[in-house]
Amino acid sequence: MTPVGYNVCKAGLCPAFFFLNAKTKAQSANKMELEFGAEVKDQNGRLLGTVNHLVRDTWTGEIRRFVVRRQMPDSDLFLTLNDVLEIAKGKVKLNASAEELSQR
Repeated sequence: MTPVGYNVCKAGLCPAFFFLNAKTKAQSANKMELEFGAEVKDQNGRLLGTVNHLVRDTWTGEIRRFVVRRQMPDSDLFLTLNDVLEIAKGKVKLNASAEELSQR
């Protein structure tokens, strides 16, 4: 356990210490986790791009959103884990088609 905000609490600005669990829920359940650079495909198997950025919850460390870097002229996709159907080593399959994602 790593203390978070230790100096703030030490100064008497908070009533208790806050701790960050080093393991995310996905890791503790032995599930694969998104990786930077993983290939992202839509539900039909069409390559959309690669995972370019992971946005994590500050307190829990859990991934909340991720960015899929796409080739021009397509714009990058900002997705959540709810958009993911399956994660394998270096690969992510989404539960929507490219057409559905481009309409968001």
